[in-house]
Amino acid sequence: MSGDQEKAIGCVGLGLLGIAMCRRLLEQGWRVSGFDLDERRCGEFERAGGRVVSSARDVATESLVLLSLPTSDVVETVLNDVGDDLSR
Repeated sequence: MSGDQEKAIGCVGLGLLGIAMCRRLLEQGWRVSGFDLDERRCGEFERAGGRVVSSARDVATESLVLLSLPTSDVVETVLNDVGDDLSR
């Protein structure tokens, strides 16, 4: 990434691992947007400096997307839902 280009990433899944990775990215100067079904986790993420979005589809608008989800079935469900947005 060029020095002038903002580093941005989106994260779906803000559980223990997801929030830890997002915090590290925020500390390194990344702009991080995130989504989780659990509103408490979204609140924790927002307090850490992240930008909460309203759906996994909104996360998919970022040029880089991180998935931190509990099972492969959940990953498959999210990818089926946002796959078209990710292929841009």
